[in-house]
Amino acid sequence: MTWTDGISHVLEEVVPAADGTPGVRGIWLVDRESHRRLSVMLFDDEASAEALFAAVAERRATDPERNRPKPTGAQRYEVYATVL
Repeated sequence: MTWTDGISHVLEEVVPAADGTPGVRGIWLVDRESHRRLSVMLFDDEASAEALFAAVAERRATDPERNRPKPTGAQRYEVYATVL
């Protein structure tokens, strides 16, 4: 498994699912020198988050043997200000 497997997973499974789920926005960052990635997801509400994760699970089910690196961690934050 390589670090690019994670990028492929995001581009082919997560981004299309996020794009098709109302109330979901995201940005995915990579440092190609260190091979570190960062995902920032914004959800209008908990229902939007649950809908996205269900959509990603459906896409994952079509190819369960695919290499998908697990996140090294996850944290939740409340958005208190934005400039987009």
